[in-house]
Amino acid sequence: MRDGETLVSAGGSFQLGFFSPGTSKGRYLGIWYSVDTETVVWVANRETPLGDSSGVLKVTEQGVLVLLNSTNRISTDDPAPGEFSVRMDRCGLPQVVTMKGAKIMARVGSWNGLYVTGYPYPHPIFGYEFVFNKDEVYYEYRLLNTSMFLRYMLNPSGIAQRFRWVYQTHSWELSSTFQADQCGNYALCGAYTSCNINVSPICACLKGFILKSPKDWNSGDWSDGCVRKIPLACSYGDGFLKYTGVKLPDTSSSWFDKSMSLKECKGLCLANCSCTAYANLDIREGGTGCLLWFGNLTDIRQFTSGGGQDLYVRMAASEPGSS
Repeated sequence: MRDGETLVSAGGSFQLGFFSPGTSKGRYLGIWYSVDTETVVWVANRETPLGDSSGVLKVTEQGVLVLLNSTNRISTDDPAPGEFSVRMDRCGLPQVVTMKGAKIMARVGSWNGLYVTGYPYPHPIFGYEFVFNKDEVYYEYRLLNTSMFLRYMLNPSGIAQRFRWVYQTHSWELSSTFQADQCGNYALCGAYTSCNINVSPICACLKGFILKSPKDWNSGDWSDGCVRKIPLACSYGDGFLKYTGVKLPDTSSSWFDKSMSLKECKGLCLANCSCTAYANLDIREGGTGCLLWFGNLTDIRQFTSGGGQDLYVRMAASEPGSS
């Protein structure tokens, strides 16, 4: 395929070809929407633009897709990653995160059978699927209305945005933003806290915990979080406090079992001195499976308008409300 020619997807929604963005004189291979040729959603050679319109896309005899310039040299690598990325963190129970280099900036959360816990509830225009087995793990959505065009993008500040194509105005309209408020920032409030955007201050210690650094906390730096008022007694009578409607903590140091009951999950947590919390792995049909946390609990968010799920946090038996 030469510069000036395009390939159109089977459904007619996308085109692949050569283009020059804005006022740039460089030529790139990309994919764009058929309804809006100015919106490019993928670029093959963003770090190595072609200097003229002599580019050719071809398949070699070995079955490799290559991009050639006028001297027949190969641009061989995929596009280099930017500063930010959205990916699946596979440590513990897999969860969707936004990264800046090797640092987590935001966490959408883990899958609970209906939705990821960082979103309060399922979206009516999407069909979600989360596949997690011994061979693969992935999360995807499908539009229930195939005449609609939506696209996600990660902007230069690392904010994930969803846009909807508006036929009447022939333009993209911002429909939602992840990390739209302070509580979307990863572990903003530190360990053993919850974040609630509807109260002030937005960060608060979990019940039975006290500020680790009151001076920093009062100045608006909540990153040190909270510590227990009463130490755990391990197997000698610890109980649990139930939190409802929360985004579950970071699952990178978690363990899970798909077949256990919630009662079995509680017993397993009590039998391990390092276990700090438990929850259902899947909230459908009354709840199934077991999810255990070990170590500090971070990045909990309290929802006030529905969504989230139940979390049981381990407490000393003498702590009021523990059971």
